[in-house]
Amino acid sequence: MHQFFSTSNTPSWSVSPPVGHDHAPMFLARQSIQNGDLGKALELITPALPKRDQLTMDTYADLLFLMGEYESAFSIWEDLGDEKSLDDIIKTVTTSHEKEVQILALHSLYNIDPEKYTSLLVDRLRGQKQLDGAVSILNRSIEDFSESPEQTNWLQTLGAIYQEQQLFPEAEAIFQSALERDPNNWKAWLSLGRNYFLKDKDFGKALDCFEKAISIEPTSGPAYNAIGNLYSSSENWGEAIKAYQAAVKFNPEERSYRFSLASAYSATDQFASAIKVYQEIIRQNRNDAYAFFLLSEAYWLNQQPLEAIGSIESSLQLDSSNASFLITAGNYYEQQGLREKALIVYQAVVTIDPQNQVALAALARLGNSN
Repeated sequence: MHQFFSTSNTPSWSVSPPVGHDHAPMFLARQSIQNGDLGKALELITPALPKRDQLTMDTYADLLFLMGEYESAFSIWEDLGDEKSLDDIIKTVTTSHEKEVQILALHSLYNIDPEKYTSLLVDRLRGQKQLDGAVSILNRSIEDFSESPEQTNWLQTLGAIYQEQQLFPEAEAIFQSALERDPNNWKAWLSLGRNYFLKDKDFGKALDCFEKAISIEPTSGPAYNAIGNLYSSSENWGEAIKAYQAAVKFNPEERSYRFSLASAYSATDQFASAIKVYQEIIRQNRNDAYAFFLLSEAYWLNQQPLEAIGSIESSLQLDSSNASFLITAGNYYEQQGLREKALIVYQAVVTIDPQNQVALAALARLGNSN
């Protein structure tokens, strides 16, 4: 909610304004707003509106905002060039409805300073799946601020949105435009390579672009990861592993690269190596239930059932209502002859999902065993 009585707009009267002071009605109006008497505040503000001085209009905007007339409030702050009041709004929203209000506020900020607020507005529009609106804003800013240092980021974002919309020829044109502007833009080479693969499954062109990105930025974890994904798509696991190892080396804090590396190890039955990587992931975050789950699978495939059970139980300690975790635990327990434990977890699955066929079949099977 907008913060009232900011020092920039409010006179420093300790109790009440001087008798007959021009701003006395605004002081009283703000007191009424603070006390929740919006009707009284409106009565006090209305006669002063023709003057349209800053304090009156700012107070009126506060009131309109509290009355839910957001567009009118934001229009006033926009006319006043009041970035702070609008910025207060966008920092305090949480609900879906408030996010719509946030976007209205960001449009007003954009109208005050388009170059400054393009990226923030576009980010929020993308978050709300308003991709056409984001594209419109980006195209306008790219055209209007051709010398802006933000051009590169805008082009990257525009191309990414086109990819989300599966408009691959349009995305390619944007990434080519970014490279014309800066041939050493490794991120643009990376995006262009992804686009070639998404559009035509063109392995060769994609790999050329990724290698170009690395020639410009030799420690680019994202580029090595992209190469790993490319080789994984053709099940060339040896090359994929090399690329993922480089990605982890250069960006050790990016956990997704380790997940990809561990998956590639598992795909080639290198379960001991996969286990080591999952353990590294868990050391980074011991509250990752999914990492414990994947570690349990690697242990199981590596013929280490007790360790597998310990890991899946760690997953369930973190997420006890996950049906996949429960069914996996039930399978491990069954295979190890732990019938009572298996019954407990399968029953927990049915409690969560009464129609779960895997759990129902397991309960029927175990119920008939001696």
